[in-house]
Amino acid sequence: MIVKKRWFLDFKPEEIEIIRQNRETVVVVDLWAATTNIVLMLAKKPQRLILVSDDKFPEAEKVYPQSVLIGQSKVIPEEKFASSSNKSSDVDKVDIAGKVVLYVTFNGTRVLEAFSSNEKGLIFAGSMTNLEALVLRLRGLSPSKVNVVASGNLTGEMGGVVFIEDFLGAEIIEKKLKGQELDFQAAAEMMKQEMLKYYPADLEEAEDKVWPYIFGQQTNILPTAFINNEGFVEAVRPFGYTQGHWLRSG
Repeated sequence: MIVKKRWFLDFKPEEIEIIRQNRETVVVVDLWAATTNIVLMLAKKPQRLILVSDDKFPEAEKVYPQSVLIGQSKVIPEEKFASSSNKSSDVDKVDIAGKVVLYVTFNGTRVLEAFSSNEKGLIFAGSMTNLEALVLRLRGLSPSKVNVVASGNLTGEMGGVVFIEDFLGAEIIEKKLKGQELDFQAAAEMMKQEMLKYYPADLEEAEDKVWPYIFGQQTNILPTAFINNEGFVEAVRPFGYTQGHWLRSG
């Protein structure tokens, strides 16, 4: 298995198209907070989890009129959002069980959209909380190549800040897949120190509201993104892990 990590902005459009055509496996990493939140939300068992951009939101709102809107946007009025922010601690407060969720973010959801095709099980949302199950699943699938993509910062919404934790998270996944030696606690501590450089709160708040989500307990939820019949990118959990056996759960 060939494993390569890269920043999303390093990919040329034609390279992304080749990845689609070759049906290559992709793991998108946006730890603060898109891919972490996708894992978190799927654990709450929404009816559907639709990933949309600002541009596609008006159409998605018509297709899914009873949906719950979560995330962040440059153009959508704040009062439309059920969550007060895209922070996992705020997203976690929203009741989404059995509901259709529209999820908008600046970075991670757009990267998932860029690579998605109409096939499930090729594009995964990777976080530190589904790390073990993700690595186990990919080793079981044994694809010829895995592209681990760090979202970074696509839009400059944070004043040019590059979210280095995405690349460090991608590196952890890469090393795990390759079976290389890894001190996870040391790697996690490095990521925390990098995030504190631009996190607008003190360490106490980070320990209470940030780290428990990004570095929380391991889960076997493996979101895969695909383009659904309505033409939108949808995140589902088609794989379950029960008593040591992988099962397809729809």
